[in-house]
Amino acid sequence: MKKATTFEMCVRAIAALKDRKGASTIAMKKWIHANYPGTEYAGFAKIFKKALAKGLAGDVMCAGASSMRFKLTVNGKKTLIAWDKPPKKKSKKK
Repeated sequence: MKKATTFEMCVRAIAALKDRKGASTIAMKKWIHANYPGTEYAGFAKIFKKALAKGLAGDVMCAGASSMRFKLTVNGKKTLIAWDKPPKKKSKKK
């Protein structure tokens, strides 16, 4: 199983928190630290901010009720579904 990227962790945290106003950054960090051991290190905050910026620029997430809350867009939900699908097995040609 491959290691999840910080961007993927952020998207999964927003989906798991299910807040109608949007997931706050503090709640997202708590969820990530609880579900992904080894993420509590000094440089995590900087990488976390870059992952949120990537999500906003890539139309995967949008701002929620305030600038510190984030929601998934339609593209973000499609991305999440695509990550959960098992990879297709390649058949050998004879």
